[in-house]
Amino acid sequence: IKEPAMIVFLNNQYNSRFAPNENLARELMELFVLGEGTYDERIVKEAARTLTGFTFNSSVDFKFRIDDWSRDKGRKTLFGERGYYNGFNLVDILFNQPSASTFITRKFWRYYVSSTNINEQEILKISASFKDSNFEIPVLLNEILSSKSFWNDDYRGTIIKSPVDLVVGTIRSTGINYLNEDIIAGELELLGQNIFEPPNVAGWPGGEAWVTPSRYLSRVEFLKYF
Repeated sequence: IKEPAMIVFLNNQYNSRFAPNENLARELMELFVLGEGTYDERIVKEAARTLTGFTFNSSVDFKFRIDDWSRDKGRKTLFGERGYYNGFNLVDILFNQPSASTFITRKFWRYYVSSTNINEQEILKISASFKDSNFEIPVLLNEILSSKSFWNDDYRGTIIKSPVDLVVGTIRSTGINYLNEDIIAGELELLGQNIFEPPNVAGWPGGEAWVTPSRYLSRVEFLKYF
């Protein structure tokens, strides 16, 4: 909520007490902390009010700042709690919701264990440890990388590499790099991941979206070329 690029992407520089903008509040809950179906429109509206005035200095250094004149300083009601909340309070309240730890654990699971094989029992166990640690990322990573599923042969080969993982990973694992930055960027765009140009705030869909017929052929051609 303090990142200028995210503020611009989701129009929060226009979010004021006079004209609340719900984009950042909605995506914060849907994409990054809670997931769909865990909140309603009323909560979105109240959450947007907490983020009013969260902007950045557009004329000098682009650093985050709070425009006090634009802030909504009234009481808000979020998940049954009522108070004079701002955006920082909103983050604390969101992480107190039951779905926060499991939603984030599932994201890490899909990235490190499997994007197709989901072990709900193990995810719930890992998410409980993650929550008990006050959401320490090293704890989450340790739990995932030491889980039975991570080392289970049945889970091997169930993650489809993104173009960045494929191209840069191939260069790193072989120790060979005769491709300049322009060629690498061009290959990534051809494979569907135009670097620093995600299609939306959620980023690239990933998974099976990386292996459409044309992209699959492009991946094979890249590896042959390399």
